[in-house]
Parts: sequence; structure tokens; C-alpha cells
Amino acid sequence: MASLRCLNKYAVLLLVAGALGGCSRQGGDQAAETQFSFEGVHLFEGQVSDSSCGVMHKIADAKQCTDSCVAAGGSYVLVIGSVVHSLQGNNEEIKQFAGQTAQVSASLDGNTLRVVRIGPPAQPPQEG
Repeated sequence: MASLRCLNKYAVLLLVAGALGGCSRQGGDQAAETQFSFEGVHLFEGQVSDSSCGVMHKIADAKQCTDSCVAAGGSYVLVIGSVVHSLQGNNEEIKQFAGQTAQVSASLDGNTLRVVRIGPPAQPPQEG
């Protein structure tokens, strides 16, 4: 539940920053600029993509596209809604989630997520 609160706080901060002009999306190879940082490690959830494509892949297979673009010199990013964050960490671990939704434990430094851990997205709690 605490991680969900952190995600909600992050989403609110992104909305406020976007409304104030702190976030912008200008092109396929540019990441959104954020004007704030979080202290410590937090949970983020989004799609692992590449810096060339960002939100929109050039081919239908997101994994294949991400792998191709990174092999051609791009870097891994995490797409959260329309915001694109650079991922800095172990590329072999990040590669396992290329083109997929992942949950990332990371610190936020400007627009860069410094990855501590990456894994599958959180499963919603089951009622019963």
C-alpha cells in the first residue's frame, strides 16, 4: 500500500509540474524535462522503451523495436504516461523488460532514474 501511495504522489507531482510547464514532450528522441528530484529510492511503474522511440515505437513489436534501437546506440528509458525518464543502471537487467511494463526501484535525479532494482509490475491485491 505504501508503494501505491508513492506512485500516486509521483503522479500528482508530474501533473502539477506539467501544468506549470515543468514537463514537456517535444520529439521522439527527447525526454521530458522535470524540474524536481526525490530523495532516496522510490517505486516507478511504466513501459521500458528506448531513447529513439520514447512513447511511440516505429514498429509494432515493442520489444524488437527497443532491442534494435538500443543496439543501434540508443539507451533505455521508462515511459510513464507521456513522460519519458532515462534509465541508468545494469543494462542486462533492464534489457529483460524491453518493450514491457516494469516496476523500477530507483532514485530520481532530474529526468534520470538511477535503477536499484527492476522487476515485473506489481499485481493488484486479490479480494477475498
